[in-house]
Parts: sequence; structure tokens; C-alpha cells
Amino acid sequence: MLVEAVPNLSLTPEDPGLDEVLDALARAHEPGWALLDVHADKDHGRTVLTLAGAPAPLSRALEVMIETTLAVGDITAHQGVHPRVGLVDVLPLIPLHQARWRDARAVALQAGRVLARAGVPVHHYGAMAPKDLHRLLAPIR
Repeated sequence: MLVEAVPNLSLTPEDPGLDEVLDALARAHEPGWALLDVHADKDHGRTVLTLAGAPAPLSRALEVMIETTLAVGDITAHQGVHPRVGLVDVLPLIPLHQARWRDARAVALQAGRVLARAGVPVHHYGAMAPKDLHRLLAPIR
């Protein structure tokens, strides 16, 4: 069973913090998940990662990514044309091979707990939202 994660980080290609996040993910690699793509865009001021894996190892990788991003990033210095609400701006999760939405939602809830422990407000949206009234992201941006 595979879940895809597409975290959007408010880190530019020139941001040394991006290298630290990617290095931390490389050090944390274990069987069961993979980093599939990195797209960093200076104009938008963000980096979009694509990871996929089984829920448990993917959750551990996302925990490393979140903790490292929060430790090395500086949202006050951020520039870019894309609206954002934080260093870990959005973290979409998509069920893939043999996974169900509940599997992706379990990964989302675990990532939310990691963010909340760090004092970051969390908003689960779309299929990950616990209540219909919280499904839209645009109003809080």
C-alpha cells in the first residue's frame, strides 16, 4: 500500500535550509518510502517535494522533514508570489496503490501532531478534514 505526500515548503532553491532538509531526509532513509522529486522555484518562494511510501515509514520521513524545516527555515525572510501560511505550507496526501483515504488521513493526522507539538497551528483540509466546515484552505490564506 502506498501513500503519496506532496509537501510544499516555504524554502527557495537558494535557501541553505533546503539542503539541510534534503540531507536530513537522506540520513533518515529507510526501506518503505522514497523521495521521488524535488521542485524548487525562486519566483514562488517554495519547494515542492514528492515522497511516497507505506504509511508508517512515510510518516517517519515526514516527521524528519517537518522538524528540520521548522529548525532551519525563516518565514520572516520569505519572498515569493505564492500565498503561504507557514514554512510547511501545505502537505497534501494521496492514497495510491492499495491504499485508502483513511490510510492517507492517518499519515496526515500524524504529521499534524508533529506540527502541533512544535507549536504550529494545523488545518486539515479536503478529505483529511475532520469536519465539513474546515475543508477549504483558501479562506485561511
